[in-house]
Amino acid sequence: MVGLFRGMVFCLVLAAAGVAFAAQTQPSSTPQQKVAKQETRLGAEKSNENKDDENIAIQRKLAKFTFWLVVVGFIQAAILAATVCVIWKQISIARNIERAWVMADIEHDSQKWTDRKVHMLQGSGTGGDTTGFYAVLICRNEGRSPAWLGERRAKCEIVSSLPPKPNPELMEIIEVSPTPLGIGQATPHTERLSFPAIAKGREEVGKMTVIYGIVKYRDIFGGQRQTTFGYRITADRKFVRLENYAEYNKNT
Repeated sequence: MVGLFRGMVFCLVLAAAGVAFAAQTQPSSTPQQKVAKQETRLGAEKSNENKDDENIAIQRKLAKFTFWLVVVGFIQAAILAATVCVIWKQISIARNIERAWVMADIEHDSQKWTDRKVHMLQGSGTGGDTTGFYAVLICRNEGRSPAWLGERRAKCEIVSSLPPKPNPELMEIIEVSPTPLGIGQATPHTERLSFPAIAKGREEVGKMTVIYGIVKYRDIFGGQRQTTFGYRITADRKFVRLENYAEYNKNT
């Protein structure tokens, strides 16, 4: 047992001696080698710094390039939007030139009387006094393309004043059936509708007898249009367009 212990101690001593000898045989680095290593390390660090600076410069150039691309994109978008607006405006102008324009007028129905004059008729009943005449609504197409007439309404009143805008819901329906209005000689471009225009009450000083209405129609472009008309009947039985009531004589 003691012999085994001595053998182990002897082996450890030999191993320690071998390690010490190996360490002594390793060549130690000289000062020149240390300086060379430091210079190599510094060069590598400087190279890395130069690369970082180059990367930053490239990123800045890319950022500027991207910014100007965005600016150019906005300019192109603005030019495109302006071009679309101009084209749309030109299309609208062309449509307004080529579309149908339906005009509406009122006159008395001269065929009812041999003297061809306006006759104001008065009546009385359970609903009160009335005043009226036989009227003719004339619709004619003054545009460059056909139109389809729709709803036609009118109302006769004896009033001291009128609201700024006419209310179609308060007007009486004259005709609702679709009627084509052409241009030239291809299709009749004028329609004449005879109807009784009756107002409640009697004519009196300080009030005016008026007749107004609306004509709805459709043009070839699918646009829903309308024309309003408004007249007052003078003491000598003439039809005069309503003054100071622009909404009563308007085309859309």
